[in-house]
Parts: sequence; structure tokens; C-alpha cells
Amino acid sequence: FQNQLVNRSLQFRAVQRRLLTKFKDKTPSPLTNFDNLLDGTYKQIIQLTEAIDHNMQGMEEDACQLSCVLNLLIELLCIQAGLEAPQKELILATLPPVIYHDMDQGWEEVADNSLTFILRTILAKGNRDTGVFSQTLTMPSDTNKLKKHISVFIDRVMKGGFTSHSEFKNKLQDSK
Repeated sequence: FQNQLVNRSLQFRAVQRRLLTKFKDKTPSPLTNFDNLLDGTYKQIIQLTEAIDHNMQGMEEDACQLSCVLNLLIELLCIQAGLEAPQKELILATLPPVIYHDMDQGWEEVADNSLTFILRTILAKGNRDTGVFSQTLTMPSDTNKLKKHISVFIDRVMKGGFTSHSEFKNKLQDSK
């Protein structure tokens, strides 16, 4: 919708300029339906902005639902695994329940990167998983990889990925 809005705005400005030159002309000439074109373009711009607003409201509702589900998931995970406050903070940082409406960087990219980092460092299954972590934030084509990382993360936490507070602190210090 945004590309269409840009195109209609450019068209609207071009028609405005043409109409202004016709009105400023000393010898009046017919408007040749420029007024109708201006009116139609204006109506299209209004429709596009309403569609964008509707989509933004839908995104906000979806973000609220995702945030609620994440908060519930994190609470259940912490209760079931018997995690302490430092482990819960790490889980909150890994799966952030606060959703920002930034067009450049979405929740999926941030969560996938943080999950990958945690799985390769603190929750690594041995020396083979640990290593240098460098990944760029790119828009995923689908969510299968993210789903897999979330399920592996939950499985490792439930299997005792954080057995004690001191071990958690040691692994966290080692990963830095």
C-alpha cells in the first residue's frame, strides 16, 4: 500500500501543478478534466491511507496477542522448570514479550538471533555447538526456522539447561 500511496501522491502533486499553471495563465483554457483527475486521485489517497491505518491496527492487535502469549509461555516455562530470577531474565531477553512496530527490524529477526546465540552459548550441548556467532538481521521467508529454535530452546530449558544459579552465572560469563 505504501508504494501505491507514494505513486498517488506524486500524481496528485503533478496534477496540482498543471492546474495551477492553467489558473495562472492569462488566457484561460479548459481544464480538460484535470479537476476530475485531481478529485479521483485525492479519493484514492484517502482510501490507501485508510487501508494502511486498518493494517496498522491489525498489526497492533497481533502484537498484543503475541505479547500475551509470550508472557504466558515464559511464566509457564519458569514455573515448570523451576527457574530463578536470573534465568527468567535471560528468557525474557531471549524471547522479548515487548513487540516494537519498527519496519526495519521485526520481532522475528530479533528473537531468532537471540535464540541462536543462547542455543550456541549458554544452552550448547557441548563444545561442538559453541563458536563464533555472527548473524545479520534479515527478514525470514517463513517462520519454520524460528519455530524450530523456540522448540529446541524450550526443550533444553526443560531438560535442565539451567541447573543452578552458579552454573548459570558461570555459563553466562564464559559466553561473554
